[in-house]
Amino acid sequence: MNATFATPPRPFDVTALFPQLAPLARTATRLHPRTRTPTVHDSSVGGPLLWPVDEPWPYCEEPHDRHAALRINSPDDIRLQRRVLAAAAERLHRGPVAPVAPERTPAEQETLDLIRAGRPWFEGPIPLVSVAQLYARDIPFPCPPDADLLQVLWCPFDHEMAHPKTALVWRSSATVTDVLDARPEPPIVQDGWYLPEPCLFSPEQVTEFPNPLELDKELRDQLDDMSRWETIDPAQYNAYADDPGELYLNNLCTAPGWKTGGWTRWSPTDPVDRACPERSEPLRVWRRLGSAPSQVESSHLVSRYRWRAEFVLHRTEHAQCRRQPCPHRPVRDLCLQPHRTAGGPRPPARTRRSCREPDRCSP
Repeated sequence: MNATFATPPRPFDVTALFPQLAPLARTATRLHPRTRTPTVHDSSVGGPLLWPVDEPWPYCEEPHDRHAALRINSPDDIRLQRRVLAAAAERLHRGPVAPVAPERTPAEQETLDLIRAGRPWFEGPIPLVSVAQLYARDIPFPCPPDADLLQVLWCPFDHEMAHPKTALVWRSSATVTDVLDARPEPPIVQDGWYLPEPCLFSPEQVTEFPNPLELDKELRDQLDDMSRWETIDPAQYNAYADDPGELYLNNLCTAPGWKTGGWTRWSPTDPVDRACPERSEPLRVWRRLGSAPSQVESSHLVSRYRWRAEFVLHRTEHAQCRRQPCPHRPVRDLCLQPHRTAGGPRPPARTRRSCREPDRCSP
């Protein structure tokens, strides 16, 4: 976590235009993952875990659908494909002074063809994939009093309703003396989006406000009223003249990608109340994860990501995850939520806002 990344400040104080938002502000910590080589002692995504050598690695023993993907590959296949495509992309972006080079060399194309042929199906338990590791010393998040480390793993295959089977492990790092050297890897994975790139974090705190779908109708109507925005520099909202509410949605409320705390970035489905199965209490945003480092840091809270699926994981005793496919939305997120603390305002879930590009969405 040696690099520093900063989110550009909002161009104006949105709470001055809409004072009702002020008591709804929450602090989120953006994690800004960047491809690095983490160790077991780092907070990371896709890196090695501080796993006791005498503790069994978790496996998924549920059945897996061999028809869930057009082809099945091994983790090494996915990594090799990423390296080949990255090398080809690098040649294309070297600039006009570089010698003209083919998009892919014959050897690279041959490698990609072999990978795209797929692997034979595997029957048997599948080792879970390490998704993230968080040390409390690095990143602010609530944890049990006897733990300072959270580890997140999942099965690299869809399960019921396209939910990956997940495992959350709390532990005290001081109690782990003999560390597992090599973690088991699944022989096959359903798709590359289940295999995160190893990254380190560069945490940054930002202020977030609720998604419009979590606001009451009166405030949503105010956000859509152009006259409420005319007190600010027109250059800040002219691009949203037909729908000023989109200015708030896209630039002023929630940050995408990896974060702890803050508000849920609902997209493209309705907000859904999540309750603890034991205590029937509503859950509050705790952690959101995304599996790729941002490629472009654009204005305000928005970043663009490579991945084309979105995941939301809600932290309960039995963690759940749902995938929301929308091919034109290049963000994949994972959101962990613990019990909501008492005392803070919590707007109710509201009516669904439909996708802005329905013709490009999968049915």
